[in-house]
Amino acid sequence: MQQQSGSRRPYLRYIHEALFALNTACAIVLFVFSSSTEAYTPFAHLEVRINHLLHVRQTDFIRGHFQFWIPALCLTFCFWLLLRVFSRAQLTNRLLRSLAGVAAFFLLPGVWICVDPQRGRLFVWPYEGPLELALVIFVILLVLYLNLSISIWVGLATAAIHYVFWYWLFNGFSIPNWSAPGYFGPIGLVVGFCSAIVWVLALRVSSRIALPD
Repeated sequence: MQQQSGSRRPYLRYIHEALFALNTACAIVLFVFSSSTEAYTPFAHLEVRINHLLHVRQTDFIRGHFQFWIPALCLTFCFWLLLRVFSRAQLTNRLLRSLAGVAAFFLLPGVWICVDPQRGRLFVWPYEGPLELALVIFVILLVLYLNLSISIWVGLATAAIHYVFWYWLFNGFSIPNWSAPGYFGPIGLVVGFCSAIVWVLALRVSSRIALPD
């Protein structure tokens, strides 16, 4: 059983690194693009050229898919390559154990709050956002420092509830708009949720915690 677990561990490590890199890169690109028009303008022009090349009908409205994902995926590859090159370094293992968890749970809410022009509503009574984030911090510490099988299940459940909560906080009960480009759309939720789930599972494997039957 331990041999099978060990054989699966490298694949989980690769997925963990890739999602950590993707989640971080998407958050950085969204934050930079929302802060500076000069940053995203060249990629907007690039998207128009790609649309013409692919014979995609182009109007005055730029959808933003190529505009966002080209720099995001390039940055993702750079981050992932660094993690691979220094995969045996103790610092890399520490980053994947602790910082990756913080990024998985907090990057998307943090960036959404920064780019939301009405973010002030999150910091008035009943303070749903800050209270939920405080609870998530407690769960992260529980998963990190208590080698209990129940803490893994709590971590997985918290990841699901956390992202459902933040979708509801910003979008209510509306149907996800899958045509929305980049990290601010539902794809951001999927990336963040998968990052959180894989981080919890990676901790379970690295700590050799046996899940209850």
